[in-house]
Amino acid sequence: MAHLDKASYIHSCIYFLDCRRNITASDVIQRISSPNYPLEYTPNLRCEWNIQTEAGYQIQFTIGDSRTESCCDKLRMYEGTQEVGEFSNTFGSENYLTANTSLRVTFTSDGSVQYKGFTANIIRVPYTALPTIGKYTLYIAAVPKLGKYYCNS
Repeated sequence: MAHLDKASYIHSCIYFLDCRRNITASDVIQRISSPNYPLEYTPNLRCEWNIQTEAGYQIQFTIGDSRTESCCDKLRMYEGTQEVGEFSNTFGSENYLTANTSLRVTFTSDGSVQYKGFTANIIRVPYTALPTIGKYTLYIAAVPKLGKYYCNS
């Protein structure tokens, strides 16, 4: 087993604790961000936020001004096991509304280049009923997908 001096061990523990949170979305805006935002995030991050809200609500997730390394540092969003968004490079003002009561957000970085990272706001909003035409429910509209975005700076 590799030897870790006390400073390295404490440094690693701090970032691990900052990067894994369970959040309950409410009527009050909550903010998450990459560690050190707006200063450079640390290399080799594996952050995860599990966001929940109660029945009858959806989660609105709004990404603010953000910058990551385009090839290797990613902000990803999941509903269940399905990836519903991936962001890297320069991005922001992205707004996502969940189809259900949970959202998992991850941020990963490699060991090479670091930038300021990201910030995002979380709030719950009343659930919007699925649109219908006659007796048919339009389920396609219930799955908002951002897709994958790679932006040129």
